[in-house]
Amino acid sequence: MAVPLILGGALAVGSFISSSNEAKRQNAYARRLQIQRNEQFYRNVEYQQKTMDFYTRRYQETAKSANADADQQYATVFEAIEQRKRQAAGTIDRYARQAAQASGRFRTLNTETAGQSKQLALQQFALTEARAANVIHENLKGFMSQSQRRLNAIQAQAQNRVNAAMPAPMQPIYPGDQVQTVRQPGGMDLALSLGNVFASTYAATAAGMPEGSTSGDTLKRMFTL
Repeated sequence: MAVPLILGGALAVGSFISSSNEAKRQNAYARRLQIQRNEQFYRNVEYQQKTMDFYTRRYQETAKSANADADQQYATVFEAIEQRKRQAAGTIDRYARQAAQASGRFRTLNTETAGQSKQLALQQFALTEARAANVIHENLKGFMSQSQRRLNAIQAQAQNRVNAAMPAPMQPIYPGDQVQTVRQPGGMDLALSLGNVFASTYAATAAGMPEGSTSGDTLKRMFTL
C-alpha cells in the first residue's frame, strides 16, 4: 500500500515544481513587460517636455517680435501725431500773422472809413482768423481720434499674435496599470499537497482494513510495500 502514497507524493512534487516553474516564467515575462511600459512612459514624458519647451520658446520669441513690431508702429503713429500738431500750430500761426498784417494794412490805408464800419471790418478779420483756427483744430482732433484707433488696432494685432502662439496645456501622461504578477508556490504549498496525498491515502487504506483495525494498523499497512 506504500505505492499509492509514493505515487501521490511524486505527483504532488511534480505538480509543485511545474506550477513553480510556470509562475517563474510568467513573473519574468511580467517584469520585462513592466520594464518596457516604464521605459515607454519615461520616453513619452521626455517627448512631451521637449515639445512643451519648443512651444514655450516659440511663444516667447513671438511675444518679443510682436512687442517689437508694435513699438515700431507706435513710434510711427506718435511721430505722425507730432508732425500734424506742428503743422497745425504753424498753419494757425501763419493765419494769425496774415490776419494781423491785413488788419494793419486796413488800419493804415482806410483812414477815411467811418469808425463803426472800420470796427466791423476789423472784427471780420478776427472772425476769419478764428474760423480758420477752428477748422484746423477740428481736423487735428479728427486726426488724433484716427490715430487712437490705429494705436488700439496695433495693440490688438500684437495681442492676437501672442495669444495665437500661446501653447495649449498638454494632456497628462499616466504611467498606466502595473503588470500583475502571479503567486509563486512555496514550501507551505508543497507541504499542504503532500498532506492531502497522505490524508487521501490514509482514508483509502482505512476503508480497506478489516473491522476493528486501529489507526496504527492503517499506518503500518500504508507504509508496507
